[in-house]
Amino acid sequence: MKAYIGSLLVLLLMGSINVWAQGDDDAVIFKAMEDEMNRGMKELKQADSKPICCIGVNAVYGRTFMVRGILGGIIQSDIIPVSYGSVNVLAGDYNFTSQIKYPNELERHQLFSLPVVPDYDQIRRGIWGAMDATYKNAQKQIYRKQAYFDNIVIPEEEKKIIPFPKIEPVSRIVEPRDVYSIDQAYWENYIKELSGIFKNYKDVIFSSIYVMGKDLEIYQMNTEGIKVKQPVRFVYLFCNASIRDAEGVSSNYQLTESAICPQDMPSLDEMKKKVTDMAETLVKMKNAPKFEGDYTGPVLYLDDACQTFLLGGDLFGVSSRYVAARKTEDPGLYSQYKPTLENKIGQSVTHTALTVKNYSSMYDYKGFKLMGAYEVDAEGIIPEKEMTLIEKGVLKQPLSSRTRSVYTEKSTGSMRWTGNGSSIVCPGTLHVSADKGYSQEELKKMLIKEAKKQKLNCAYIVRGNSGAYFEEIYRVNLKTGEETLVFAAQTPRESWGWMGSAMAFSEEEGIVNIPAFELPVSLIYPNGVLFKKAKISEIKEKEKPMILTRPLDR
Repeated sequence: MKAYIGSLLVLLLMGSINVWAQGDDDAVIFKAMEDEMNRGMKELKQADSKPICCIGVNAVYGRTFMVRGILGGIIQSDIIPVSYGSVNVLAGDYNFTSQIKYPNELERHQLFSLPVVPDYDQIRRGIWGAMDATYKNAQKQIYRKQAYFDNIVIPEEEKKIIPFPKIEPVSRIVEPRDVYSIDQAYWENYIKELSGIFKNYKDVIFSSIYVMGKDLEIYQMNTEGIKVKQPVRFVYLFCNASIRDAEGVSSNYQLTESAICPQDMPSLDEMKKKVTDMAETLVKMKNAPKFEGDYTGPVLYLDDACQTFLLGGDLFGVSSRYVAARKTEDPGLYSQYKPTLENKIGQSVTHTALTVKNYSSMYDYKGFKLMGAYEVDAEGIIPEKEMTLIEKGVLKQPLSSRTRSVYTEKSTGSMRWTGNGSSIVCPGTLHVSADKGYSQEELKKMLIKEAKKQKLNCAYIVRGNSGAYFEEIYRVNLKTGEETLVFAAQTPRESWGWMGSAMAFSEEEGIVNIPAFELPVSLIYPNGVLFKKAKISEIKEKEKPMILTRPLDR
């Protein structure tokens, strides 16, 4: 009862948030940020200190919700107001600042708490405390950085560039396009019904499901003339279940769904079918013939299994190799620097049939709502609406932030806000397309033909269900084309670069929204990829059996 009373109080608070977010309190927030920034520029001084290059302040207001369930029971149900800010002070000047970062790392600044309902004096007080600490740290950092640079040889090509160039002032208020509606009672019943499905499947030894979402508005302002308000919002459902055979070999199935707003998520009936299919597939897999040994030969990836290469990490995210980065930005992390592919501009980096474009403000594609759309990045830079990153396998340009590298002349406006107030260089909507495609039926015929050519006695197809991080691997009979599901088989976690060894691609496309790192990103990709030589191996890891039987099995 106390939990529900608490939820009611939170809902009342959220009602007040919705009122101010649409009213004049935007002016209160921006005014408090501006006044405290200007005071900081005038009064933040110490003996022997470096001057301030610029000050940036961000404020995040909104709400987050979570409902989690296991076997028909709700174990968590929250709606929580969100109100916090961050400050960044850069000492020095545009030729040499205290900034230390890599564009493909999550960028975080000094955080501070904000009142749930905006108040001019309280906002200024929060900024004041964080700004003082950030300023002192910036002074320490710039001297440390200078001492480090005095003892290394800086390449001549890096001496010629301005690492942190000035930017044009931008004033932009971006309002949400849709209402973000949270019906907590609806989602509690939704999760209760879905998680309860697994009570009917005793072969599933573990299962859980949750839905979470964030509805945020980010205010950003700096002393260079940036004044922006924009939404960051998404909802994400995650369902996890696993089986284990008598020998201790396990298989784990992860089903996900995501959308911009809760009302855009699949209906309860649609998700019931998906979760039931998920449980049925796990049971079917446990009873399927066991894969043994290793296989090297043609493999056809179909449907969501093709996301494997896009989610491998080096196409976008913290480990992306398609961003611009500076090696000498951080003395403490110099030895950990991971080179990117920016020095390959004009060279082939993947299959010659593939072109990759980035859309920043495309809100839908063929009727599918894209969560990757944004109009201004976290540094106040307006990105091009469309940019070609790779054309017919050749790298044309990497994504970049304001921080210059030897190979970039300007930012692509790709420093994006995440749902936790940090930022990272990342695409909006990535569109991977092939200049020639085939139907899935044609790809299967090509698979069989290639396997016969390599004198193999079978071939394999890897399938993925919609929204599933789970591969169903099928053995293909080369005479009949019949497919047989196998158990205890796995494919290597290959990266995007592996696409260069593909034979052919599907003419059909898959579309998915992925809140990676709580960063709304959308992907459009060929939903069929045929490889001439790929590996499939036996899962040999085994877990010890549980000592006690499950309560459901008694």
